[in-house]
Amino acid sequence: MAHTPSTLSKVVYVELVDSQDKIIAHQKPNAEFSGAAGDITIPKEIDENTYVLRVEGITNDGRPVNGFYGFNVLN
Repeated sequence: MAHTPSTLSKVVYVELVDSQDKIIAHQKPNAEFSGAAGDITIPKEIDENTYVLRVEGITNDGRPVNGFYGFNVLN
């Protein structure tokens, strides 16, 4: 197996957004090789709602990389 440098940028943007696209929390973990690890703090006073964890980045050659994960919060 050859180990080659990643073509991905070293920065990833992670946002927790509500159903009105309002950012509730955000984090900017550093990417290492083929991924990034970190956490995002969900406020204790968060309302029952549907939320999306939005992840965005960009490769070093300018291509966008993104993903979305939706979930419900029930109190």
